[in-house]
Amino acid sequence: MKTLQSLLMAGSMILLIALPTLAENVTTIIQTGDDNSATVTQTGDADSNAVDQTTDITQNGTLNTANVDQLGNDNSTLILQDGDMDTANVDQTSDANMATVTQELGSGNLADTLQSGDSFNEGIIYQSGMDNITSVNQNGYGNYGNILQSGNMNQAYIDQIGDSNNALSGGLGISQYGDNNYASLNQESYGSWANIFQDGQDHMATIAQWADFADQTWAFVDQFGVYNQAYVSQLSLDGQEETFVYQDGEDNSATVNQTGNFNLTDIEQFDFENSALVNQAGLWSEVVISQSGLANYAQADQLAGGADHLIDILQGGEGNMAFATQGGDANSTFIDQSGTYNMATVTQMGSMDTAVISQPGNDNMAVVNQF
Repeated sequence: MKTLQSLLMAGSMILLIALPTLAENVTTIIQTGDDNSATVTQTGDADSNAVDQTTDITQNGTLNTANVDQLGNDNSTLILQDGDMDTANVDQTSDANMATVTQELGSGNLADTLQSGDSFNEGIIYQSGMDNITSVNQNGYGNYGNILQSGNMNQAYIDQIGDSNNALSGGLGISQYGDNNYASLNQESYGSWANIFQDGQDHMATIAQWADFADQTWAFVDQFGVYNQAYVSQLSLDGQEETFVYQDGEDNSATVNQTGNFNLTDIEQFDFENSALVNQAGLWSEVVISQSGLANYAQADQLAGGADHLIDILQGGEGNMAFATQGGDANSTFIDQSGTYNMATVTQMGSMDTAVISQPGNDNMAVVNQF
């Protein structure tokens, strides 16, 4: 089996070296069982690993490894691995590259996709079970990245540098289901979308987006049950940023920092150790926080020469606290807290400000300062 495998690999390399001047390089490797390994290197202007111009690697079972290195435009790579000690690395250079890596049925999964070029790269990684780690790293304009993980020691990273990048597909840029989840998206661009969806266990999620000038970025985080946390930081000089965080239950926490104008932050957290902190700077920004039972805390600060800000905080029962600070004129703050250790502080520094606080029940205290 090992001898046959070596011959197949050697034959593939000979084919690639023998046809360097053709417009399109095609490589197909099929390996079934045991100590699998495959390496493909293609250089040209129309290299491809799926569709007509193809590197197609299929490995089924045991000590899988696949490495693909491509240089040129319109590269495409398709890697399918079924189980055991999976590893897949794809490195593509130039424009309009596509890489799809599927690892399933589990064991020591790792998948790296690095795409570098001016525009329209696409990287998709599907993983199933055990020691999952993935990374998609893209550089250029109009890139698309998607990671789907199923179970066990999940981690996922997408890193995109360029403009109009998209780590969002049907609401899924990074989608994780069970066990020790961690996800990170980092985009340095404008007009970008990012989404992290996590289902169960030790969640943590980070989205960071930077834009150089006036444009819009979107960030979405959904987490359900157990140790939820979410951190979103969006920074643009004069753009519009929108962040949506929804968390379901257990040790909830959410932190959002946004800079720019017309910012929107919407955080909903339900039961247990709720906490939320939002800092927005600029003009005409809005914060909506809704938290339900147990150790609630919410803080929203909108400053930096602001005006026409809106903060709406609603918290359910137990150790409620809420602070809101807004700068400028014509700001509005609404705080509604229900039951137990209530406290609310609103400070708005300007004229024509509006503050409404309603705290029914238990150890209420409210302070409003408007200047």
